[in-house]
Amino acid sequence: MWRRSSHSKSDSKFDQVPWELDHEVPRIYGVRAFLRCSPVARMTHADHSVVIASIRDISVDDGIDPLVYYRRAFRWSIRPS
Repeated sequence: MWRRSSHSKSDSKFDQVPWELDHEVPRIYGVRAFLRCSPVARMTHADHSVVIASIRDISVDDGIDPLVYYRRAFRWSIRPS
């Protein structure tokens, strides 16, 4: 198991996040879903890149709530008020 994190653009921003390699792809522990993909195309503009990929494998943990961006905030669930 590897660990990395912090809230910066430094190389150590993932030092506190537990992860491992899964078929040469970093896999973070405790996530709702994991997709292993193969890159198909890459488009670059200035300092940004968009990668189009083909999904090769998906695994989902139904016991973990998804992180949702809703009403300008991150939440672990959306419940009616």
